[in-house]
Amino acid sequence: MKHLANILTASRIVLALILFIAFKEISIPFLVIYFVAQLTDMVDGTVARKTNTCSTEGAILDTAADVLLVCNTLKMVFRYQVLSKKMKIALLVGLVIAMASPVIAFLKFGKAFFIHSLSSKILGGAISLVPFAMFLNVAEPYIIVALALFIYSMIENAIMLLFSKRSDADALTLYHVFKSNRELRAE
Repeated sequence: MKHLANILTASRIVLALILFIAFKEISIPFLVIYFVAQLTDMVDGTVARKTNTCSTEGAILDTAADVLLVCNTLKMVFRYQVLSKKMKIALLVGLVIAMASPVIAFLKFGKAFFIHSLSSKILGGAISLVPFAMFLNVAEPYIIVALALFIYSMIENAIMLLFSKRSDADALTLYHVFKSNRELRAE
């Protein structure tokens, strides 16, 4: 039970690698494996908190597993060529803004990290549904919304880091950053 959260996360890495290597198109088997991998993402953190087994290693493993699943999504998005030129530009803009956050964190706090904000969590859910939208042939409008959420979330995270007075990767919103700053001043 002690390692259950990390086992779940490691299984997501294995599933993501299977998806990446074995599947060239979105099919029912792809979606089933992808869905199971997404379920492990929804469960592993809860299991770690409930069993009091949260760890830095587990967080790093979780991030690696998330990145591998996003790579599967991007692989399919580019394979199916569902991005227009404007959508590709929006994706690039979002990625540039996203890379600013760990740089800001490093310059302010001496360590690079991403904020796990509420909008980032919603974004993760939105990204996880992209293959299903593609399978259902509603990819273009869905991806437009997901890209808008991506850019918003990355801007919000960068602003949160700029205004934050403490290194808090788990700040949910800009409101939480300002509340934390007020608490620091009151101390």
